[in-house]
Amino acid sequence: MNVQRNLRLIHAVYRQVARNAATAEGEVPNPRFYKLKEIQKKFQVDDGLPVHLKGGFRDVVLLRLTYLLVFIGLGMSGNTVYKLAFPRR
Repeated sequence: MNVQRNLRLIHAVYRQVARNAATAEGEVPNPRFYKLKEIQKKFQVDDGLPVHLKGGFRDVVLLRLTYLLVFIGLGMSGNTVYKLAFPRR
């Protein structure tokens, strides 16, 4: 019990030291952070598009593929219900 409490305390201290070291230098150690910030800016622009379409052409293709798969699934479900309701003799 005491060991678990000490581990939590050590973890909290480590997180605080790591956080302060990154902010003390004034820069983020990971360069992918800036790329992520640029992507986030693209999603914050008010251009009238819903957020699930702001990724461009790829998002439109994925959305239409999803619609197609949903309609195929609904058709197959309807076919199964019809076969169960009117079995062959």
